Amino acid sequence: MRVKTLTPHAWGLAPLTEDPMTKRFKILAAIVGILGIAAIAWAGTISQQPYGISTPKWYGYSSGVPASYYLAAPTLSANDTACGIGATQTLTNKTLTSPTITGGTLASITSIGATTITGTTINGTNYDAGASGTAGTVDIFPTTASKGKLTIQATNNSDDFGIILTNAANSTSVKTITFPALTGYVGLSTAALSLAEMDVLDAAVVGTVVASKAVVADSNKDVGDFRNLDAVNVDAGVSGTAGTVDIFPSTAASGKVAITAADSAGDFTTTIVNASQAAARTYTIPDAGAAANFCLLTSAQSVAGQIGRTDLTEDVLQVYGIPVNQIMAADGAALAVSETAGDFFLSLGTNTIDLRGEESISETESSVGYIQFVLPPEYVAAGDVKIRFRCKIDGAGTDNSSTFDVEAYEQADGAVGADICATAAESFAAKSTYYNKDFTITATGLVAGDILNIKFTAAVIESAGSALAFYSDPPKMLLDVKG
Repeated sequence: MRVKTLTPHAWGLAPLTEDPMTKRFKILAAIVGILGIAAIAWAGTISQQPYGISTPKWYGYSSGVPASYYLAAPTLSANDTACGIGATQTLTNKTLTSPTITGGTLASITSIGATTITGTTINGTNYDAGASGTAGTVDIFPTTASKGKLTIQATNNSDDFGIILTNAANSTSVKTITFPALTGYVGLSTAALSLAEMDVLDAAVVGTVVASKAVVADSNKDVGDFRNLDAVNVDAGVSGTAGTVDIFPSTAASGKVAITAADSAGDFTTTIVNASQAAARTYTIPDAGAAANFCLLTSAQSVAGQIGRTDLTEDVLQVYGIPVNQIMAADGAALAVSETAGDFFLSLGTNTIDLRGEESISETESSVGYIQFVLPPEYVAAGDVKIRFRCKIDGAGTDNSSTFDVEAYEQADGAVGADICATAAESFAAKSTYYNKDFTITATGLVAGDILNIKFTAAVIESAGSALAFYSDPPKMLLDVKG
C-alpha cells in the first residue's frame, strides 16, 4: 500500500499567523502527533481512544506545529488497516461492500456485489451478471440521455446450458451489427453466414421472384415470375389437391398448354416417358377439334417412331361380309336366280337378297355352294377364323333332321390339303327360326394372304309331302385382326 504524506498544502489549506504561545502549543501537539503516528506504524492499528479529544482526528501541521485543520479518522474495527489515498491508489485483495465508484479503472474484480460503477472502464477476464438462480442484466446506454438502452439478459433453459455469443474471424475492418427497429427473433445458422448470404433477404418481395434475392411464398403459398427453374422432382398439387402445370407460348394472350390429372380408380401413377431418341425431336399435337384423345399403344413400338400394324391392339373375330352374288354354284358358275337342282340360288325378293336351297318334298335334297376367301392384310397370323351362316329351315313340310355342313381347304400353288373345318354338321332345333351356325376353321399356320376355299352343303329332309327349303342371309367371315 502506498501512503502519501499529509501536508496542509496537500489538502489545499493555507498556514495561519500565530503568536509565540500558540506556536509553542503547536510544537508540543506536533510532537504528540508524531509519537502517535509512530505508535500506529508500530502497532498496525489506530486506537480509537480520543485522548481528551471528542472525535479521533488527524491534524495537519506547519513548521512542526499542528494546524487547526484536520482529517477525521474513520471508525475502525480491531485489526483494520487505515491508509491515506493520494492521487493514485491501488487496492489489492480488498472487499468493497456496496460502494459507488466514479471514474478510474477496475481490474481483476472477483465480486463487487451491489456496487454501482459510473464512468468506469472495467477490464477483466470473466464477468457474471447475477448468479445461477438470480437473474442478472447488462444495460448499455447510448451517449444521449433518456434515449433507451441495449439490455442483455437470459431466460431459463431446459437445463443448466450456456449460450455463447461469439464472432467469426474478421480480417478486414471493424464491423458494426445494427438491429432494426422491429420486434422479432434473431435467425441462427449451424454454419457461418457471410454478409452476402444474409443480404439475399434484403429487398426480397413476398410472392414474387427478385433477381439475386431469396424467394418467399405469399400467404397463399404462391410465388410468381420464375424465369428458369431446375428441379429433380416437381409436384403440382398433392394427393387430394389438384395441381396444374401451365406452359405459355412467347406471344401474350395466345393460350397455353395445361397438364392436369384426373382421378384414377386407385392411387396409381401415370408416367409419361420417352423412348431413346437418335436426335432432337419435336412432336406437334394437331388440332383435333373440341375434344379428342391420344391413341396409345399397349406395347413398345416394333419400329421406333412409327406405328405399324403389329403395334395396334388386336380385335377378335371381326366381321367380313360375303355378298350372295360372290357365292358360286356347285359347278363354279354364278348362282342362278331361280331354283336349280343341286345348287343354291340367289333369291331376290322385295328389296331383299337371300341365299336359297333346293326344295324338298318327301325326300332329301342337297344344295352345294362355294366361297373363295383371301385372308386380309390385317389378319393376325394364326388368329381365330370362323364362317357364320344366319339361316333356317322353312316351309309347309316337316323337317326330318335336316343338316347344314361346311368344309374348308387352304389352297397354295394350285393344290389344297385336308379339310381344316373343325366343326361338324349342324341341325336345326326348330323350323322357321333363324340360327347362327358358326363353323371354326383351324388357323394353325394361317397368315394374311392365305386362300381359303369353303364348300357348304344344306341337306333338307322332308317326310310329310310338303315343301321344305333352306334359307340364309349372306354369310360372314369372322377373323382376329389388327387395324
